[in-house]
Amino acid sequence: MSLSLLITGGNHQRRLQQVKPEPNPDLLVIDPEKRVGIGAVRFLEKFLQRKPYQEPVKTVVIARADKLTLPAQQALLKTLEEPPAHSQIILLCSNENQLLPTIVSRCLVSRLPIVNLTKEELIAQEKIYSQLSRAGTAQRFSLIAAEATNSETAQQFVTGQLHYLHHRLRTHPETVNVKLIKALNRALSALKFNVNPKLTLDVLSLHY
Repeated sequence: MSLSLLITGGNHQRRLQQVKPEPNPDLLVIDPEKRVGIGAVRFLEKFLQRKPYQEPVKTVVIARADKLTLPAQQALLKTLEEPPAHSQIILLCSNENQLLPTIVSRCLVSRLPIVNLTKEELIAQEKIYSQLSRAGTAQRFSLIAAEATNSETAQQFVTGQLHYLHHRLRTHPETVNVKLIKALNRALSALKFNVNPKLTLDVLSLHY
């Protein structure tokens, strides 16, 4: 038996709750602070090739699969295509667009509800959205520059706007700019692959 599962949506804690990983010799949890490189994929491959010790299967959980580098994703794809017997690979990430389509296609996908923003967060994200929507092109470049200081800051900005627009999609669907949601998803994917944050957000700003 082998299984590859992708859990998306919600927030990090909710995704982990779906898995409820409890320490045991047949479980490997990869939860990086930064990026998951090809070395981590090679390590999990060796882990899965060993026979289970006390559980029916060997399980690997990549808690932040969006941090997989492109070479690491390509290496993982080979494992997903030919998984060892009695193995289970579980990927957790906020948005499946952060992963290669070929990885997503080889997983059973479980999508959690979108994160609900607090009232204060909604107000803050709405203010950002309104400012960018009403500004001219040059002014948008200026407004968005502060969010492009590094990749992490840019990703937080894009994620916040995505959560806000998903909220509007549920409450006032007729007012939502669907093309902007797609552009935000593309921007998030680009940032995950180390595309220049300023260039990414400059392109994104054209869609407001």
